[in-house]
Amino acid sequence: MHQSFASNHKKLSLVISLLLIASFIVKLVKATIANLQADLLNSFGYSELLINYEGGFVRRGLLGEGIFKIFNIGEFPLQLTLFLACYIIFAGVAVFLFYRFKKLNYCWWLLLSPVVLNMPANIIRKDYLLFALFIAGIYLLRQAKPSTLRKLVALAIVVVALLIHEAFIFWGWPIFFLLLIAQRANRPINVAIALIPLALFGLLCLCKGSAETSRLIVDSWNSILPGAPILDTHDSSIGAIGWETSDAIKYHFFKNVGSNYSGIIVTPLLVLAIYYMLTNLLPLFSKQSVNEGNQTKLAVSLLFSLLILCLVPMLTILSCDTGRTIQCATVATLATLVILPPDRIVALFPGCCVNNINRLNSILAKILPPRYGLLLIMLLTIGVTPWFFSIYNDWAQSIIGSLYLAITSPTTYF
Repeated sequence: MHQSFASNHKKLSLVISLLLIASFIVKLVKATIANLQADLLNSFGYSELLINYEGGFVRRGLLGEGIFKIFNIGEFPLQLTLFLACYIIFAGVAVFLFYRFKKLNYCWWLLLSPVVLNMPANIIRKDYLLFALFIAGIYLLRQAKPSTLRKLVALAIVVVALLIHEAFIFWGWPIFFLLLIAQRANRPINVAIALIPLALFGLLCLCKGSAETSRLIVDSWNSILPGAPILDTHDSSIGAIGWETSDAIKYHFFKNVGSNYSGIIVTPLLVLAIYYMLTNLLPLFSKQSVNEGNQTKLAVSLLFSLLILCLVPMLTILSCDTGRTIQCATVATLATLVILPPDRIVALFPGCCVNNINRLNSILAKILPPRYGLLLIMLLTIGVTPWFFSIYNDWAQSIIGSLYLAITSPTTYF
């Protein structure tokens, strides 16, 4: 937290901290209660972890195949085990980010924003495992001249991430690509390594799966699980493997824009507000000099804008999980920021990109000058619905909104 702000507003700082922590606890309890309900293996969250290769090679199947093989070795309570594993991975990613924020004297408040870690509804997914793999890959490439072995191990991590979920190409691979092509030594080899994931992504698009693939995956699990609990249903992550591409695109588009198409306007404005908050909160509230703050702001601006642009297909026609998609951009941005120095990040981008981002930040600063009060209001009121477009759920996910609903309607909220 900024030294002058902390010293002059100690009581306000305490209140803000307590509100952030309380909101996180409230939403974590709500998510945990929901995730511990019986017979959830057919939900989108749990079933995403069960996609395997028993119906043939298919996108998103690596993790489920590993779980399938392990389960065949010895019996264990599948749902409870998946629950514990997901929560442990979530805790690991959170501890890493909080530790690095503390070490770099960044304001930890940002981590408990609903657009970063304060979105517990998505813990039972592959997201945090992918975040962990992303962190490992970037950490291997953190040196200015990483060894060939480090590059190859990082490549292996990206390949594993893509085999777990192909959407990693939109938010994880771009930074991996930039780190490799920015190195002048052995550039042809670096470019070749950086492009291998693209070829794999193309293969995964071809092996998208079918209704028959989904049925065979369901049958494989029911052959080893007591009571055959997995359903051959359209409405699960396993069932989504069989969706027709055109139908999936139409479904996601209409869920993202809403019944009155207001999502076409509201979502871009929300993303712009998140950009403004991310790029201004850390420099203003962290213990940094003016020059350090400017460099941090520029690094965050470049990273987040790049990833949001790369994620446009996910935000429009390939996914209707708006909150998860934006969280991929925010977590990847902040994870990169705490691993690489800001000046190293800025150096990854062409001069024209840096100039355009500086121009955009100058325009935004003239329209809405960054102030402590404004950023605190944004921190407490900005939220993103985890799934589908909904202004109400955007509000319900915010710090103030989640606490208000938990206090005024506890029986329905939980």
